[in-house]
Amino acid sequence: MKALRWLGSLALAVAVAAPALADVDARIGGTVRDQSNAFVAGAKVSIRNERTGEQRAAVTNDQGYFLIGALKPSSYTIKAEQTGFAPIEYTSMTLAVGQELTLDFARVTSFFQELRIANSGSDPLRWLAGLNYDHSKVYEFNLYDYAGSSEADSPGVAASLGRNLTNTPFYSDQTMNNYAAFTNLDWDISRWFTLKGGVRYTQSDRHAKICTQGGYGGGIDAAFDHLMSLLHGGQVFPPLTAEDCITLDPATLLSVRQGFIDDLNEHNVSWRGGVDFKPTADTLLYFNVTKGYKAGSFPMLSASTSYQYLPVKQESVLDYEGGFKVSLFDRKLQLNGGGFHYDYTDKQIRTQTVQPIFGILNNLQNVPKSTVDGGELQLAWAPLYGLRFSAGVTYLRAKVLEFVGTNADGIRQNYAGTEVPYSPKFSSNATADYDWNISSNWVATFGATATQRSVSYATVGPTPIDRINPYVLLDLRAGLATQDGRYRIQLWGKNVANRFYWNNVSHPYDTIVRYVGMPVTYGITLSARFY
Repeated sequence: MKALRWLGSLALAVAVAAPALADVDARIGGTVRDQSNAFVAGAKVSIRNERTGEQRAAVTNDQGYFLIGALKPSSYTIKAEQTGFAPIEYTSMTLAVGQELTLDFARVTSFFQELRIANSGSDPLRWLAGLNYDHSKVYEFNLYDYAGSSEADSPGVAASLGRNLTNTPFYSDQTMNNYAAFTNLDWDISRWFTLKGGVRYTQSDRHAKICTQGGYGGGIDAAFDHLMSLLHGGQVFPPLTAEDCITLDPATLLSVRQGFIDDLNEHNVSWRGGVDFKPTADTLLYFNVTKGYKAGSFPMLSASTSYQYLPVKQESVLDYEGGFKVSLFDRKLQLNGGGFHYDYTDKQIRTQTVQPIFGILNNLQNVPKSTVDGGELQLAWAPLYGLRFSAGVTYLRAKVLEFVGTNADGIRQNYAGTEVPYSPKFSSNATADYDWNISSNWVATFGATATQRSVSYATVGPTPIDRINPYVLLDLRAGLATQDGRYRIQLWGKNVANRFYWNNVSHPYDTIVRYVGMPVTYGITLSARFY
């Protein structure tokens, strides 16, 4: 039986002018393809609202495309079926009020091989050396639906094209090869001190083809046909086809029909060094210095100009970290703490650029210099049999040192001294669990978890709309389990205070999107272990 692969997207966008808590319906759209990447027409795509049980279905058209609209925010099960193919199903696909959630189901083929040699782990001088190779091909497809934005509903657009714009399909097809050689050394120079070190050489080669298409009936191909004619004094060009890429070359002001094709080849040497001091069996003090890298990459986005597809180069971080781990009161109390300083070079962020014709657009950029200073404290305590507490708190001070860029309002300036995105100053969590025997066969359990985040921002040089408000969430659970743990039933509630919160903000086109967290959710879990 052939394998069926479903590549789909879910989107729920809130336009700038829409009420923040409007009861906005959602739509699910996407394409069905087979293992050769060909579109599958006539496939049945069914969805089921996991909360209400309501079911809807659609059949893919000749281009393998389907669309199911007028859906309420909820969690959905989505299934694609076709005669002669194995069905594929995705569960717990969540749409929330005010949220745009885009899920990319990609075709990934990968091969990884690693060779390691090492001596005995009980020797005072322990060494390890190895080689590895990783080959991956990643294909991603997405259909971006921007119905409701002014670009889609503009009378001027409708007058020029005879219709409004509704969606834009785009894809990324990348091949990655990574080669690495590494060695590590741990040396117990005495019963109290251990020296640690390691080095790794990595070569990363990436080839990418990225394309924003004009097909799927969204009208964007006709829009760029019209735009190219205007930019060249009324000259008429061959119409863009459904398979052509519409993104403009900034130099020629013509669509690059074959897509953006480029290579990114980089190499680096990462390393680490450190010392552990263990004065007693229950106490560890440590200090480490580490140099690490994150590979460069190409953005996966819908692009109006090929400038948006330019890759970001690899980022690096020099990490200084010291801390302690202490067990107290006959190991009933575990206390861990540490402080750290990160020096980032060329940190990768998603930000904005202002381009002629189109104005403010999204792209990836490197921040030349930034730092993160912080500390963390963790506690685990079991004062009584069956009673367990754990808690943790983290402090961050993340600052941009060098960066001239553009914020969401299109303001280009030096943003040195501003906060690094997604860096709440304080975050914490606390958990309490209690188990007690109610009979010789059954154990009752009760627990609670609280998590907290302080204010943070979703972009460099943020505006008020980019603010991610602070929040505290509370989860509760209670259950029964057999003494041997084979059978368990648990009732649970997440975000029981029904806190409205979000954890991201983005600016696609002229739309402001907040990625909203789940509201209060209750459930029951039944589990069994058959061994």
